[in-house]
Amino acid sequence: MFTTVAFSEICEGTSEELCAAVPDSTHYTSGDDLMIGKYTKLIAMYASGHALGDCRIVSPSLRTKADLYVSPFVNDLGGYAPYFPRRIDYRGDCPLTLVTNEMLNVYTTSSEVSATQNRVICIWLGEDVVKPVKGEIWTTSAYATGKTIAEKVWTAFELTWAQDLPVGRYQIVGVRCYMVNGGLFRFVPRDTANRPGGVCVHEKALVSDPIQRYGNLGVWLEFDSTLPPQLEALPNAVAGETEVYLRIDLIRVR
Repeated sequence: MFTTVAFSEICEGTSEELCAAVPDSTHYTSGDDLMIGKYTKLIAMYASGHALGDCRIVSPSLRTKADLYVSPFVNDLGGYAPYFPRRIDYRGDCPLTLVTNEMLNVYTTSSEVSATQNRVICIWLGEDVVKPVKGEIWTTSAYATGKTIAEKVWTAFELTWAQDLPVGRYQIVGVRCYMVNGGLFRFVPRDTANRPGGVCVHEKALVSDPIQRYGNLGVWLEFDSTLPPQLEALPNAVAGETEVYLRIDLIRVR
């Protein structure tokens, strides 16, 4: 399994600057610092922001070798809507190992200042090399409408499932998430501490990154049909009301 953490901040200048860690219920954060916990394998990265020019990931253990640059990245949150797909820097077959209790930081460079669009960086942390899962995978839907979300923090809410799942236990093995204005999403399981998630598409017709679907990231979480997970969202743009629609890939365990 894996978890996701994030950094997000308004772009305030054109020189390289630190990006604030998003407060997290599973990881200690303080200002620009996020402390690594039990999930130490860096398996994927995503960076977006208006006029974003570069993004690098820094920690003491990475610094002994080389800073880690995110590539590719999304550098225009306003003009890329119909044709600029979301892009994830995936390294699940060759993850880098971080160290528990060390601090992780993100530096970004932008060519323009923006007062309305946040830099958003997502980092996927796992326990080991990603092990894709195969088998009978079927897809169901869930949604949430009329939800007010704040910028630069994770906002949690309950999902409405389009149909009742047959009683049993299920694994989530992929998700496509549409959210107005885009951003990040992650699940809040009822019985584990990980927060698996990914990148939203911001138009209903756009295709999610293939790595987020059909078992390619392995098992995200396992849940009982009577206790489905909550969802957390982190928007690209300023705070406001949004709606979220998900296609959730499932494997029935029993």
